[in-house]
Amino acid sequence: MTTSNPMKTKTFDAVLESRRWKANVAQQTQSMNREQVLEFFDKDKALAALAKMRQAALQRAKAQA
Repeated sequence: MTTSNPMKTKTFDAVLESRRWKANVAQQTQSMNREQVLEFFDKDKALAALAKMRQAALQRAKAQA
């Protein structure tokens, strides 16, 4: 059994990744008007929803097999 070390350095920094994502989105949407920005984010939501649906379908298929 291994014990976790509370002094271990993180390998993933969520704050840094969040800042990078925000800067990337700001750069991509900089020249867009309001409607285009809303469409940009709706597209991301749609892609995320499709990914969830695909994962759920895979899980159902595995459960039935």
